[in-house]
Amino acid sequence: MTDRLADRTIGRFGRRTILREVHLHFLWKNLLFQTRRLITESGDTVAVEHPGMANREGGPDFRNARLRFAGAPFPVVGDIETFLVSSGWESHRHAEDPAYANVVLHVAFHRDDETLSRRNPGLIYASSSM
Repeated sequence: MTDRLADRTIGRFGRRTILREVHLHFLWKNLLFQTRRLITESGDTVAVEHPGMANREGGPDFRNARLRFAGAPFPVVGDIETFLVSSGWESHRHAEDPAYANVVLHVAFHRDDETLSRRNPGLIYASSSM
């Protein structure tokens, strides 16, 4: 689960921070963030009603999360994928992998690719919303 590129990127925040994807999983699983005030790259507000079940098998990090997007009459149920850096989705080629077809939200601690907002409107990153 560790990513050497992510470890180097996190170091850009000043003093070297030892943050691993397992820490991001812990935050998501235990809802240790503002669950009603997340904002996606496309500007949609998202409320987390249930973080989903941690997935220990291959595929997305959490299964069957329940989210409510602003203006939607019903919650959305789907999978969540987390990364330390937003480019992880593409560097791991998840868009091409059918195991990730049910991902409704990609959560990243740090946005390292400014062009992702056009390709991944469901991206949430910590520097503005968590």
